[in-house]
Amino acid sequence: FGDDAVCKVLPRNSQEHLRRILTVSAAELSGIKYIAELGAYEWDTRLQVWRQMPNDVFKGLPNRIADAHKWKNRSGAHIQSCLDAITSNPLRISGFNPHRLVGFANGDLDPATGQLHDISPANLLTSRLSVDWVPDVGCPTFLAWLQWMWARHPHQVELLRAAIRWTLEPKGDAKFGTEVVVGLIGPAGRGKGSLLEVFQALMGEGSVAGIA
Repeated sequence: FGDDAVCKVLPRNSQEHLRRILTVSAAELSGIKYIAELGAYEWDTRLQVWRQMPNDVFKGLPNRIADAHKWKNRSGAHIQSCLDAITSNPLRISGFNPHRLVGFANGDLDPATGQLHDISPANLLTSRLSVDWVPDVGCPTFLAWLQWMWARHPHQVELLRAAIRWTLEPKGDAKFGTEVVVGLIGPAGRGKGSLLEVFQALMGEGSVAGIA
């Protein structure tokens, strides 16, 4: 795709050639991965995670690449063959988050070893925390607040820690007999909203949703 490769006119029998060129551009240069059950994913360079690509954007990708390189003679069959090639070798859903890594702003942490890996599309993470990983850091203010909030039920602090870990740690292919949903119930002014703000700050803007 250098300067000498623009303004080409493809012969009628060049479908395989076009398919291969478009497939390389779409799947490798643009960072596209396809999951049969969910559709196409692309690497988000701002959030540094894999994000689901809208279906209409995915289907229009071969045409935009062909436009950019001024390929004049292409049919719907050419474009469809490109999409077929991209989708013919899909990842399994478990292909994402394959390692027990937690994405932080400054790297991808393996909680089992404590090793912080460089951020890379190859780690196949679909979520990332908005804060840095700092080893051996304490949270005295937050812990004191939790102890105040649950002064009458101190064991709830450990339950909350378990819930936070459950939320943040990748599950991979693990199968669980019981899936857990944490509900915060109590009178106003006891910290429910503040606790949710902590969760939201940890998870980052792309990993939080609300029900209106």
